Amino acid sequence: MAKPGGPGSTPRHTATNFDDNDDDPDLDELERRVLELKRELERARLTRDRALSRRAPMRKVPNELLARVFELGAYGDIFFATTLCEVNRHWRDLAIVTPSVWANVVLNPQWQLGIDAFLRRMTVFLERAQHCLLLVDLDLYCVDNEQRAHDVLQAIAPHVSRCFSFSISVPQPEWMDFIGQHFGGEMATKMEKMALRFKPTSPWAAAYVQSTILQGAMPLLHTLCLEGLPLTILDAALPGLRTLEYKQFEDLYSYPQNSAAITPLSDLTNLLRLSESLEELKVEYCSFCTPDESLFGDPDPQVPLRKLASLTIGYVDAGFATLLMEAIDAPNLTKLSLRCDPMRQHQDSWWIPVNWSPLRGLTSLYLDGFRILDGSPLIALVKLLSVTQQLRTLSIHTPVTIANHTTASPQFFAGLSKQNRQGQWLCPYLVDFTIINCSAVTGQELLNIVRARDQALNVATIGSLTIKECTSFDVMMLDELVQHVQYLTHVPPTSPPVIPPTPNWNHGSFFT
Repeated sequence: MAKPGGPGSTPRHTATNFDDNDDDPDLDELERRVLELKRELERARLTRDRALSRRAPMRKVPNELLARVFELGAYGDIFFATTLCEVNRHWRDLAIVTPSVWANVVLNPQWQLGIDAFLRRMTVFLERAQHCLLLVDLDLYCVDNEQRAHDVLQAIAPHVSRCFSFSISVPQPEWMDFIGQHFGGEMATKMEKMALRFKPTSPWAAAYVQSTILQGAMPLLHTLCLEGLPLTILDAALPGLRTLEYKQFEDLYSYPQNSAAITPLSDLTNLLRLSESLEELKVEYCSFCTPDESLFGDPDPQVPLRKLASLTIGYVDAGFATLLMEAIDAPNLTKLSLRCDPMRQHQDSWWIPVNWSPLRGLTSLYLDGFRILDGSPLIALVKLLSVTQQLRTLSIHTPVTIANHTTASPQFFAGLSKQNRQGQWLCPYLVDFTIINCSAVTGQELLNIVRARDQALNVATIGSLTIKECTSFDVMMLDELVQHVQYLTHVPPTSPPVIPPTPNWNHGSFFT
């Protein structure tokens, strides 16, 4: 047997037979060997990748656990299921036999292949989903005409009885009637989440849907979102409702002469009376109206909402916001968020009813868009904070204006940094303080507050301090502030400041 490298041995690679000093090598043979070595290198790489894939930690994950991960990832994602099938054969086989991966019917602007392709895709998804509960999210702004909208709803109609989450957005009010035509009351039994949105493509298309779409009992429904629709479209008992979001036309709110934005306050209170388990209520961009008998007669009894913990009122006129708050009896309310539109009207906190009993149990208060840190509005703010003695979280977001001359009286910060004559602190349990867009804040005022509360014994220490968009804030104060607070967040102001745009009805994407 010949020794390796000896006279009788065979070279491992033919390429070693070529002499580098050869003046006339065979170029064709060299090219052939180069290609052969490239193919051999590619085969070696594939073999290595397969070996690494077989030894990868993901291979050791049980199929049951991996299928659960697929299910969570597919929730509401339009392309997740098909992406899984492109990773490898194992994932594809597992995804196909996991019905919950395919139980998402989503049509949104990300889909660019047309309605016919979407209908074919939806057919495959519904077959593979088998008997799983479905999530349906349809944005009919992607549909060209009324007939195509009928086709989409007709295809999903036989399966809507097992739909647990249903969301639809329509550009025309009459399209909302298609839901009643195709679905009827079949989706009321297992429905847990529902969102119905009407966003007009032009201000002249803003009109109410006149018919009642959903009737009967919806015992499992716990989340309801209505946007741009009257509350009369829903004639159903909602014993399990925990979250209600009601919003009118955001872009039409600045034009109160448009009657489409008017909602009878009694419609909202009647719905609340049927939702005794409500825990979170959000009302935005609404203008209410009240009948004459409610104005001049005895006030209606308050709506008892014993479980209501969070209330958000955004961009609602001061008078109507007061009526709404006084119409609710929420003894366990802990979070209150109030937002106003500084571009439409200059509001302060005088209108907030300080004698409203739920204020006394508040632990979180968010004020956005109010002019409250100087002048007479400061008096109203101090009165409000004097009532909310249990407050732990306070956020003040002063409005952004073109002049951006939001001032802050030193009296407000001085009131938070010392006791009054009776030895009481303002907001004695305050631990989380946020101030946004107050151009007069330099940082010394905040340092006085956190330092005084850190040294006092009968008041809580500020544990979290957030400062955003304050143009006069001195960043040198951060080193001293961080010594007294556990969590300090500072966001420098943008330049120039972001100003809310003026509505432009001729812009095609304004209503989005």
